[in-house]
Amino acid sequence: MSTTVPNEGLAAALAEVSRSQPLRLMLGRIERLNVSADVKALLRDLARITLRVGEAVVSIGRKIIDFAFELVKSYPSTTFGLATGLIVGTLVAGIPLLGPLLGPILTPLLSAFGLTLGALEDLKDGGVRRRIDALERSVATVLANA
Repeated sequence: MSTTVPNEGLAAALAEVSRSQPLRLMLGRIERLNVSADVKALLRDLARITLRVGEAVVSIGRKIIDFAFELVKSYPSTTFGLATGLIVGTLVAGIPLLGPLLGPILTPLLSAFGLTLGALEDLKDGGVRRRIDALERSVATVLANA
């Protein structure tokens, strides 16, 4: 996927992808999350990933995490639906005798169902597709010129 983009398009894409929280603030936000230490370590590693595009260094990992935080904040029903599906699937998997048989089947199905219901609820409220498309275009432009 090697396409040449005019300099103004690349500059705009670089500006969009580079717009994220400073590393210090991002790491502080990660530390305040109520998740395991392993997940925090993975997020810290992701936050430090950078990409060199010409003379510019883009903090692509921070942008991904920042976008994920923004989605959770902007679309709470989707997050709640997915979490509920995962919790119910995990509870079903814990049922003696039937859990090991039903858990691997029902957990992904319940997660997808919860995610879908939450996303439908959130789509009524806003333009998630437009925001994802804008980020996708910016990242694709930057990666094409890397």
